[in-house]
Amino acid sequence: MGSRADTTQGMNVIVPALVTALAILSPVQGHAALPTRACNELSCRKPFQACVKTFEDQLRITKARCKVPRGAGDAEEDDADEEVAPRVCKRREKRLFNQRKKACRRGFKECKTCCRADQHACSIRHCGDDITVPGEQCDDGNVIAADGCSADCLSRDICSAPPEPTRCWTVTSAGGELVVLRISTQTGRWEEYGRYEAGLGTVFNTGGLARKGDAFVMAADTGKGLAWLKLDMSTGKLTRGRGGLRGWISANANFFVTLGTLNMALYPTFAALDAGHAFAVVGLEAPLAASRLGLYGDEAYTAWHSTDRVEVFDLESGAHLRTVRLEDYDTWVQGISIAGGALHLMDDGRGRYADQGLRIARFHPCTGRLIGDTFIERSQSFVHRLAGLWCEVE
Repeated sequence: MGSRADTTQGMNVIVPALVTALAILSPVQGHAALPTRACNELSCRKPFQACVKTFEDQLRITKARCKVPRGAGDAEEDDADEEVAPRVCKRREKRLFNQRKKACRRGFKECKTCCRADQHACSIRHCGDDITVPGEQCDDGNVIAADGCSADCLSRDICSAPPEPTRCWTVTSAGGELVVLRISTQTGRWEEYGRYEAGLGTVFNTGGLARKGDAFVMAADTGKGLAWLKLDMSTGKLTRGRGGLRGWISANANFFVTLGTLNMALYPTFAALDAGHAFAVVGLEAPLAASRLGLYGDEAYTAWHSTDRVEVFDLESGAHLRTVRLEDYDTWVQGISIAGGALHLMDDGRGRYADQGLRIARFHPCTGRLIGDTFIERSQSFVHRLAGLWCEVE
């Protein structure tokens, strides 16, 4: 997809580009072969040049659009159209271009190697290289199904993805420490994934849990005020943000995303999130009352904190895609996450399930059909309820 601009709620909404590169050649691992012909350096160089030109054209467009709306506030804010770190934006785009150009060079080298081996039909670079090429509907850098892009890179459709086993992470507090738990949705058993000194107060809650790599980010009520918290699992370092909270949070492969009443804001890094420097702000088709957010590829799943339905929006355009009415669910929502072909919601053990404890309910993400319930093992270790949910394919 190329860049596009839209105007929503009186704002100029700039949608981040997902670049579609031209053919990058590599040995015969791919799924779309070029026509058989004599293979030489010239036949490899032409696709390489086309690949680089595609990214050069994209660079010119995105650098020109580095004047982006600031923050995720209401569209009526007077400063909504001010420039936000345009130099930083341009440097980031230039860095991305250089990375993509290196990928073009790798494809060129692999193509020449293919030719030298007398393979006359060298194929397009294979699914899983994080570059979407003709013949692919998506490419998210892996070959895992039900994560926003199918394992063969031919579909983004979650509605037809079969359910897969998942494991989920959630957070709570104990003795002033932030405790991360990992839960199997097959058994309900949990294990401590780590404890971190956070100086938490007597109250703890979080408006969403987002993961990028080894880092968890949450919008937290720490009992001592509201703050962004970033937990680096690889180092055990906990960072408390300095900026104010701007809505509920989740993440996909590229961005942290916050949800407001009128829009969604996309941030490439935690630093940008904390500073309020949005890469893009996407206006919603209609004002939304929601306090929970989960992402699946380019779809945003939103819910009120007590509900029987989930509203789904397109992350790029803000268009409302569908309403998912949940079978056998009308209670509190402590967390929402989409993974393994299922929509996961975690409640807090109220109502009819009070004698069984907290549960993670798994639903079909398009029909709302209940796939299964997981009741989380009880424990006296945690004074506060679990908050936030992030699930992945096991």
